[in-house]
Amino acid sequence: MVKRAVVVIVIVALLGSGGYLYWTYLRPIALSEVALAADEAPLLPPAANLSGDTFSVGIVVPANHANLSMGTVGTIAEILVKEGDSVVANQPLVRLYSGKQKTAVTQAEANLRAAKANLAKLQAGPQAQTITIAQSAVDIAQANLDKVISDGQDLTVATSQTATARTVAEAELRRAQAELELLENGTRAEDLETADAAMHVAESDLLAKQLELAGTELRAPFTGTVASINFGVGEYVAADDIIATMSDFDAWHIEGYDLDELVVVNVKVGDKVDITFDAIPGLKVTGTLTHIKPVGSIDSGNVTYSIVVEPDQRDPRVLWNMSAQLTIKHGKPT
Repeated sequence: MVKRAVVVIVIVALLGSGGYLYWTYLRPIALSEVALAADEAPLLPPAANLSGDTFSVGIVVPANHANLSMGTVGTIAEILVKEGDSVVANQPLVRLYSGKQKTAVTQAEANLRAAKANLAKLQAGPQAQTITIAQSAVDIAQANLDKVISDGQDLTVATSQTATARTVAEAELRRAQAELELLENGTRAEDLETADAAMHVAESDLLAKQLELAGTELRAPFTGTVASINFGVGEYVAADDIIATMSDFDAWHIEGYDLDELVVVNVKVGDKVDITFDAIPGLKVTGTLTHIKPVGSIDSGNVTYSIVVEPDQRDPRVLWNMSAQLTIKHGKPT
């Protein structure tokens, strides 16, 4: 019994020594080797799987779309379309009340007509009939002066009235002679330049008034669909208010927005892409990666890049802002 007890004590002591040796020396070494192996192991990029495909999410965006503003202030008089209508480029969509602008255009048109007429008159020069009339005025003034002088000579004593009458007659003769001389010499160059400048000012003013009138009408910038109208008749709009939104739903693409910086280096323009839509189960179309935005977005330390994928075919059920799942094939055929 004593020997057996001694054996048990020896075994317990050996086990205790082994445990102490492991926890004190061997376990830290093992843990450090595991940590070293983990540091040396390659990091798998996010959004990638063993096949090498890359995944992204995106939204459907019309290839051509625009937010439309009037560029002026005013009150809406007419809304000529409704949401969902198909329109052609330059088609009127919304009109503001424009009575003030129309009156300004009418006045500017009249001013331009007057300026053109004055310039044409000066360019044509005096007519023969006008010169004849001016010559007659000179003759009459001369005859009047001669009479005043003759009447004064008949008086034995000159009076202040006769002196005044002669002064007036002489002045009228000089005025008539100057007008005749001006007509005979033709239009002066400076008068033509002044009239021409006045005409150009009138033209510029008319153009400005016409642009102001045109600014009261909102027109379609391209052929497409009215996606939204944000105001109603009678409402006041400011110059930067978005009155309507237009898009071309016949041409849309997918904008992906979450490619991590560790992933974007593995994809390239021209890669084929499988596209599925959360809202349309069973629909799968193929496409091509056509653009990678060269500047990434930084959010909470993460850097992500946006891409554009053009589908090979389009489905009428796909609508603006629908979410899409993108599988980028890294140049492999789908």
